[in-house]
Amino acid sequence: MEPHKIVRNKELNIWEALIPVFALVIMLAYNVFVFGDDAISGSNQFILLMGAAVAAAVGHFNKVSFDTMMDNVGTNLKSVSSAIIILLLVGSLAAAWLVSGIIPAMIYFGIKLINPTIFLPTAVII
Repeated sequence: MEPHKIVRNKELNIWEALIPVFALVIMLAYNVFVFGDDAISGSNQFILLMGAAVAAAVGHFNKVSFDTMMDNVGTNLKSVSSAIIILLLVGSLAAAWLVSGIIPAMIYFGIKLINPTIFLPTAVII
C-alpha cells in the first residue's frame, strides 16, 4: 500500500474560475434563443450537464483529480440538501393550496375586501 501523496493545486485566477459560468450563461442564452418557450421543457437539464462538463474540464486542465472534484461535489450537496428539501416542501404546499382552491379563494375575498383599483399598492404596503 503506497502512502498518500499530498498534491497542492494552484489557485485559479478569476478568469479561469469564470470560464464555466460564462459558458453556462452563453449555452442557456443560446438554448432560449433556439427553443423559445419550449426551452423549459427539458433541454435546460442537458445544458446544465454541459456546464458541469466545462467545469470538470477546467479542473482537469488545472490538474485537479476527479476524486477531489467528486468529494467537493458531495460536500456541497450535503450542505444544501436541507434547503432543497425546504424548497420542495414549500412548492408542494403551494401546489396543494392552488389545487384545493385556497389561493383562488384568498384572491377572491381579498378583492371583495379591497377595492381592485388600489389592490396592488395595498399588497405592496401589506
